[in-house]
Formats: sequence, C-alpha cells, structure tokens
Amino acid sequence: PDSITSVGDNAFTNCNSLEFNEYENALYIGNENNPYLILVKAKNVTITKCTVNDKAVAICNNAFKDCSDLSTLSIPNSVKSIGSYAFYKCSLVSNLNIPEGVSFIGTKTFYNCSKLNEIHLPASVKNIKEGAFSKCTSLSKITFANNSELTGIANLAFNGCEALKSITIPRNVTYIGDVKTQSDEAVFANCISLETVTFEEGSKLEKLGNYTFVGCNKLSNISLPS
Repeated sequence: PDSITSVGDNAFTNCNSLEFNEYENALYIGNENNPYLILVKAKNVTITKCTVNDKAVAICNNAFKDCSDLSTLSIPNSVKSIGSYAFYKCSLVSNLNIPEGVSFIGTKTFYNCSKLNEIHLPASVKNIKEGAFSKCTSLSKITFANNSELTGIANLAFNGCEALKSITIPRNVTYIGDVKTQSDEAVFANCISLETVTFEEGSKLEKLGNYTFVGCNKLSNISLPS
C-alpha cells in the first residue's frame, strides 16, 4: 500500500520468484500507483552509480551491500527508511544525503564506507544503531540538525572513525553506548583524531557506556553535562 514508510530486516529474503521493477541500477517492488515504492536491492554488486527513484519511500536492508564500485549515489527526500547493512562496505561513496523523515540509522548501515567524508543527520533521526558508521575512516565531519530528536547512540556507532576531530552531541541524547560494552565495541573507540566532544546546552544525557572514548589518544577537551 502507498501508506508504507518502512520495511523490516530481511522482509524479502529468498523470495526468488519475485518480479522487480528496474530503475537506474536498482530493483524495486510497488503497486499500480507507484512501481518504485520499495528499493529492494542493487541490480548487481558491480554498479558504479545509482539514482534512487524519487517515488521510493524505503531502502531495504542489504540493498547495496558490498557494492564496492559504487561511487555516485543520490537519495531523494521521499525516502523515509534505510535498512541495516544497506550500504555496507560501499567503500567508494564519498558524499550522500540522508533525507528528513528517516527515523533511525540502522545496524552497520554505512559500515566501512571508507571514503565517506561528511554526514549531516536530519532532525527526524531518533536513534543511531550499532555500528552505523563504524570504520568510516575518512569521516571527518558529523553534524546534526539544530532541532535534532536523537535520543540514543548505540555501541560501535562511530568506532574507528579515524578522521573525526570533533563532535557535538545533541541535547536530547540520553545514552551513548552500553554499560556492558567491551572495549572493542565502544561508540567512539579508536577515533584517533578526536580532540573535542561537546554536549549541547540542556543535555539530557543519563548513561555513558563503558570504554566510550577508549583509544581516543588526542581527546583533550570534553565537558560532561551537569
């Protein structure tokens, strides 16, 4: 139905007889009104570019997983859901837009997108899930909308983002990581260039997980909220 705004993990796994609608190197399913409602997967893992159809509302998990030659990607504002592992190891993608309306960044969605250098998270994002941007080694700038609704950052979210120098945590964030976290699973573990961490005025932070900043050898400026 046209009312759909998100698709759960593995919703179409092993549906080998499903017929797709093709558009710009990606395969979709939909209905009579909108044949491009849901982007299920890339045409193949060797594609170099993709423009997501401007009527798509969801990108499924694993959609572009291991598309290591993909360098040019355009996501329209119609997209409201991006699944886990959607861009896993898309190592040549350097720029992309996360549309307003997306409510979370899924598990390892952008894992090891090693050329991704900047990301802006819209106000609608409420959660950054485990490993969302882990191993994005060129990611030097992360910004959040002024009225960010972000409430939580899960383990491994920015683990190994070696180029990141500073970050400002939005005021509505209540937890960063987990108290059961191991050192190699921490949110900002081994962000070796991280120097400054700022919490917005009025921060609601309640929980800071184990080893959150382990291996951040250059971290010299952090002021925890009162």
